[in-house]
This record gives sequence, structure tokens and C-alpha cells, in this order.
Amino acid sequence: MNTKTKNIIALTAAISTLTLSGCVTTNASKTGGSDYRTAETRKAGEVQYGTLMNVRTVSIRENEGNEARNSSSLGSGGAILGGTLGSGMGDSGSAKGALLGMLVGAVAGAVTSNTIGEVEGWEMDVQLPDGKIIVVVQAKKENEQFNTGMKVRVVKYGDVFRVTAI
Repeated sequence: MNTKTKNIIALTAAISTLTLSGCVTTNASKTGGSDYRTAETRKAGEVQYGTLMNVRTVSIRENEGNEARNSSSLGSGGAILGGTLGSGMGDSGSAKGALLGMLVGAVAGAVTSNTIGEVEGWEMDVQLPDGKIIVVVQAKKENEQFNTGMKVRVVKYGDVFRVTAI
């Protein structure tokens, strides 16, 4: 196989891997206080007002099933790309280069996928007017700040709670 053909194959593999990794999305980032699913619209919810008793930053990770699938996809894509690029190193069809490229590509893909499905969030203890304390976890949104002692609005739709600043 000549160098031009190897370069075309490597470029095609790189574009395919990047395209596939672009298909990997995370739903964790869509769990903030202002995010709603279509099924939650046009339904009556319950509203209560409360006081934040405790607020801390947490990490919200994508569901384990999706996370494993994303890791597998990116790891495989990285291995294919690395193997293709590595096979062009050294002698024609270098097995050592292909193996090294596959290993490096698989590790890079797996590491990348572990950060894709994770967002920063809030864990908030809210004391309601009846004295009951509930805990709500939701994704952080830009320009949104919660502090202990702050008055908040708590909206409940079924078993989904959202906290917004008043």
C-alpha cells in the first residue's frame, strides 16, 4: 500500500471517529432548574417556597448504561484511528506501530468519554414552610447562584423537583 493510500485511509478513519464521537451526547447537562421535558409541559405542578439550609457542588454523571456505551464507542473509535495511523509508521504496515496506535487511541477515547457524561451540579437542602427538609440535585446553569439562607421556589411535577431563585 503506497503512502498516499495510507494517508487517505488515516484521514477517513479520523473523520469517521470524530463524527461518531460527535454523536455521543449527555443528558446530564439538561437537568437544571430551567430544563423541562416535553412530557412535563401543559401539566399542573405544585409550587412551594422554602429556604436553602445547605448548598454544595456535586458531579452529575450520565446513567451508567449510557456511560458504558459512550466509553465503548469512543474507546473503539480511538483504537481504530490509532491503529490506522500507527500502521503507517516505520516499515510498510508496521505491526508495532499499529498496536501502539490502537492502545494509545483506545485509552484516549475512554478517557474522553469519562468526562463527556459528567456535569457540575447543586445539591440543595430546602426547608419548606411545614418544616420538612427535602434535598434536590440539579445541574448548574450559567449565571445561576444558590447560597445558604436564600429564599427559593420549589416546583414539583410528579416525582421531579426543581429549585429556582426568587
